[in-house]
Formats: sequence, structure tokens, C-alpha cells
Amino acid sequence: MRADTVSIRCLSTRAGINKSRIGKLLHRDPKRRSSISFDELQRILAALDIDLLEAIICVETVRDLDLLYSARYATLIPMLCAMFRELPMHLIAALEEVDGVDGTEVRPEWAGVLQRSVIQRIIKGMSDTALRRAALAELQE
Repeated sequence: MRADTVSIRCLSTRAGINKSRIGKLLHRDPKRRSSISFDELQRILAALDIDLLEAIICVETVRDLDLLYSARYATLIPMLCAMFRELPMHLIAALEEVDGVDGTEVRPEWAGVLQRSVIQRIIKGMSDTALRRAALAELQE
């Protein structure tokens, strides 16, 4: 709301939620805030043109708002959203393709291995890009 200078009144109109209810949901004092329903959350996010998955990833990933609005990380949240939006569907499709696998083989402890693999791949890709940039800069000198 602050980034787009959207007032509570404007948000109320866009979301179709009573202005006083929006005020209670977004009260500055967390102790005085009302609990939000999932429907209200969806309506508020839609009114602010924020994707639900993006909001969840932002809340779970970025604790410091300065990082969220940093140019350095501007592409990080959209990349994570693109990755996670279809990942479950692709994993289910992969399981469907393997004969003799019923899903009981999948283990929660694989999450850490997959995370480390993805991070290592991203770091390698960024390192390769940095090396190419350095080589190009050297050629231009």
C-alpha cells in the first residue's frame, strides 16, 4: 500500500471490504488487529495486484523490507515464484511416469538435498556469468 500510495479507503473500494474492517485488519498495533480470513487476504492481495504465491514467498523469505525493494534482489522473488508455481505439478507428473513407484518412496528428508542442489546450481550459474562479464570487460580494455 505504501509503495503504491494506496489509502485504506481506496483499498476498501478495490477489495470490496468495509473500510472499518480493513482498518481492523491492518491496525498498526498487532495486538489490536483482527484475524484475517483467507478470502479477505485474497481480496486484499488482488486489490493490490499482488500474487498470493509471491506474498507467501516474500513473507517467508524476506524479513527486511529494504532487501525486498533492493535492485540486487528484484528478480529473486519472481524467479522463486516461477520455480515453485509449477514444481509440485512437475514432480507429480514425474512420479506418474515412473513404473513401479507409488509415491511412498518420496521422503521429507530429500527437501534439504534438493535445496542444496538448487542453490549450488544457481551459484554456479551466477559464477559463470560473473566470469564471462569479467572476460568481456578485460577484452574491452
